[in-house]
Amino acid sequence: MQWRPKKIGEKTSQMQEQKPRHRQRRRNKSANGEGQSGKPGKLSRLHKPANMSLEDWQIELRRQFGRQQNFLLKNRGSERIFSEFEGGNPQS
Repeated sequence: MQWRPKKIGEKTSQMQEQKPRHRQRRRNKSANGEGQSGKPGKLSRLHKPANMSLEDWQIELRRQFGRQQNFLLKNRGSERIFSEFEGGNPQS
């Protein structure tokens, strides 16, 4: 592939006349705190987001807290998967 110089046309001359814009970081969050990447955002436990109802905010806070915990699971049955399990929260 050969290198070719850019052709100066209307688009390039208009782009040169414009002042450079500063980039701004924008976060598009939905009601459940998820950004564009799909990862859940961290919700504040002190301030309710304006776009969430009180019930939804409390549900998401509890889910967020549950994800941060290190739960212990013990298999109480004889089967590997389809069995009785005991879940616990360590006190550490």
